[in-house]
Amino acid sequence: MLNKQLIIILVLVIVLSGSYFHMLKIQDVKNAIIIKEYEKKEIISQKIKSIFGNMSILAKSALVVDTTNKRVLYDRHSSETMPLASITKIMTAIVALENLNPKIKITITNESLSEKGDDGLLSGEMWGRDDLIKFTLVTSSNDGARALAMQIPNFVYKMNVKANELRMTKTTFYNPTGLDISKTQSGAVGTAKDVATMMNYAITKYPEIFKNTTMTKRHFKSNKKNHEAINTNHFLSLFPNITASKTGLTNLAGGNLAIAFEPIYGDTIIAVVMGSSYEGRFLDMEQLAKSSKEIVNSL
Repeated sequence: MLNKQLIIILVLVIVLSGSYFHMLKIQDVKNAIIIKEYEKKEIISQKIKSIFGNMSILAKSALVVDTTNKRVLYDRHSSETMPLASITKIMTAIVALENLNPKIKITITNESLSEKGDDGLLSGEMWGRDDLIKFTLVTSSNDGARALAMQIPNFVYKMNVKANELRMTKTTFYNPTGLDISKTQSGAVGTAKDVATMMNYAITKYPEIFKNTTMTKRHFKSNKKNHEAINTNHFLSLFPNITASKTGLTNLAGGNLAIAFEPIYGDTIIAVVMGSSYEGRFLDMEQLAKSSKEIVNSL
């Protein structure tokens, strides 16, 4: 009887010992994976520092995010609240798309034409929803943004509700155009980080609408007139494989620019510059885009 008990105890010891050493091997594998991942992150971090470290840009704030791999490649005061200017129209487009019937016909009124700037819209002409949104984004049309906003009660309130839904915690919209309200108050404020969030949502949910912002020019036809829409991003050729673009320029904002592009197929980068100059925003973005491509291609 005693021998049987000793044999059972011995078997249990052997089994438990085997299980223990098996668990140790599993833990060793897990530790090795953790170390490897840490080393990989360190290599990526060092590459980012070496490529972006000595960069000099005019923009007061900038952010480059690899949204596919969920990592920040470059950050310059990206949480600082600044005037958005016409980058505001990204949210104008989103709210119009999510609140207007796609089959609606929008009439351009004298009231909508009272906004600053003239991009050729005529009082009384009628537009389809999507065409007017595309035209507004490509030409950064203040009249178009105003016409869209007039179709929806409490439009600006809805812009801010949507910003809250997207957790754009430092963004506030005061009008649908981004135009300065006065010499001291801008039409919208936000951060480069919030703009990147907004752009990512826009291109993910409405890629067919926003791909129009990558075209040098587009032609649209209302019931009264043929329109040639010239893109406000005059430097599109600087950004190969671009999938979306939106400019902004006011006295208070300076030069702003947000783009999305794919340095390699399927890998989306969103880059934002704010507080630059008219031409400086494009030169700043060219540096950021080239460096981003170099990093992505090296990993």
